[in-house]
Amino acid sequence: MAGSSHAARYSRIAIVLHWAIAILILVNLPLGIFNEEIEAVSGSSPMWLHKSIGLSVLVLSIARLAWRLAHRPPPLPETVGGWRRTASRVVHRLFYAFMILVPLTGWIRTSAGSYPLTWFALFDVPKFAIERDTLEASAAATVHEVLAWSLLALVVLHVAAALHHHYILRDRVLVRILPSNGARHVERRCGLDDGH
Repeated sequence: MAGSSHAARYSRIAIVLHWAIAILILVNLPLGIFNEEIEAVSGSSPMWLHKSIGLSVLVLSIARLAWRLAHRPPPLPETVGGWRRTASRVVHRLFYAFMILVPLTGWIRTSAGSYPLTWFALFDVPKFAIERDTLEASAAATVHEVLAWSLLALVVLHVAAALHHHYILRDRVLVRILPSNGARHVERRCGLDDGH
C-alpha cells in the first residue's frame, strides 16, 4: 500500500469537525448520565454545562452534515467489502441522526423548564413553545434519554470497529480521520508506512 501521504484521507475541515464533536460528546454523555452524582460531590449541577455543550454539538453536527453532503468522504479500502461496508454506511447515518436528535430533544426538553437557556452564560437561546408537565415535554425527555444511551452504545461500537480495523485488519481506515501528524506517528508505530 502507499504511504500516508498518498492514502485517501478526510479533509481538514471534516477531521476538525469529527474530533471536536467526538470530544464534546465524550464529555457531555457523562455529565448527563452522572448529573446527580456530580451535583452531590461538587454541590452544583453540571446541567448548565451539559446544555451548552449539547447546543454546540447540535450546531457542529449540522455543519458537519452540510459539509458531508457537499464533499464525498474518502473511499473505504477495497479490502473492506460486503457486510462491513454496509455496516459502515448504517453506523455513519445513525451517528448523524443521533448527533442531531439527541441535542435537539434535549433542547425541547429544556424549553419546558422555568430557567432560561443560555449558551455558556454568554447569550440566551430561544426556547420552543412547550409547557412543563405536558405530553410533549414528557415525550422529549424520554426520547432524549433513550437516544443518549443509544448514542453511547454507538460510540462504543464505533471505537471498537476503528480499533479492529487498525490492529486486526491493519488497514488505514482509522488513519484517514486522524490529524496529519497523528496519522504519520500512528503509521510509523504500527508499521503501516512500509507496505505491511
